[in-house]
Amino acid sequence: MALPPAGGVPSEARQCDYTGQYYCSHCHWNDLAVIPARVVHNWDFEPRKRESRKGGRVSLVYGPGAGVWGVSRCSMRYLALMVSRPVLRLREINPLLFNYVEELVEIRGRCVDGP
Repeated sequence: MALPPAGGVPSEARQCDYTGQYYCSHCHWNDLAVIPARVVHNWDFEPRKRESRKGGRVSLVYGPGAGVWGVSRCSMRYLALMVSRPVLRLREINPLLFNYVEELVEIRGRCVDGP
């Protein structure tokens, strides 16, 4: 967490939904990103948001069922770098997903059959 300005109060800690670590508001801007684990395990790409009302204020809450999640700046940079790299072996991590997602069955057929 970043140090507050002289005589100031530290900002509210924000949890990164990718790493699980806490960051100050300078390092965590509530950037939205698709979390790879949620895609692999739930095929969850949907950008859904929930609202939380605290003290008359409405704020976005990122959590279960949200689909797109608030991440820290460093996680956002990492995910942006990795988005087009095939680093996850989906068939090894969650082979049952191929039974439920038609697009994966089609892609698997292309990979086996060749171009």
